[in-house]
Amino acid sequence: MAGQIITVFIVIVLLLTVASLMGQYYKFFGGRDRDLVRLFDLDGEWNIPTAYQGFSLLICSLLIASIGIVKQRVADEFYLHWIVLSVMFFGMAVDEIVQIHEQLNQPLRLVLNAKGALHYAWVIPGSGCVIALGLFYRRFILGLGGRTRRLFIASGILYVLGAIGVEMIGGGYVDRGGNQTFTYALITNCEELLEMVGILVFMYALMSYIAQNMGEVRIRFFTR
Repeated sequence: MAGQIITVFIVIVLLLTVASLMGQYYKFFGGRDRDLVRLFDLDGEWNIPTAYQGFSLLICSLLIASIGIVKQRVADEFYLHWIVLSVMFFGMAVDEIVQIHEQLNQPLRLVLNAKGALHYAWVIPGSGCVIALGLFYRRFILGLGGRTRRLFIASGILYVLGAIGVEMIGGGYVDRGGNQTFTYALITNCEELLEMVGILVFMYALMSYIAQNMGEVRIRFFTR
């Protein structure tokens, strides 16, 4: 079941990526920036890819919360880690929609005199948060089963590589000459694709973990 669901998400990610790349090619080489181009731009705001990414992060948050609730009932020592992780993913989903972290760039750039790869200055506190989370979740990760641990680590690497690594490459490019080029569009599309793939790997890991350790989990929204 997990494989079938993830296959659907993979198809969606591929379609969104192709649509975005075609739109950017049309924008820079066709000389037109239509509403349809912005609607499918992976680096855009308030469009279809943004809605998809927010939705996928929300699904992860709900899956993690369901695991955390079960872990709390059996007094698992790491149940609080699951709950905190669920809250973080919910926050990431909200941020994906309203772009909170983007608002930090200008003030941080001025305060820290950030240039080059640090043009998008939010990556500075962002990197610190990644390190802190890695230390906080070290025992939690080591306590997972081998396959789940590998998938968790792989998903984290993919997501951080896109969100921070490629973001820094894009920042350096913008600092040298601006962001209105097809090359920059390719950089941002690569960034967003890595993030989406990282989320998919994590979602698959969560679904597999639930299937192997807890069986079927149902989320009830209404009761009679």
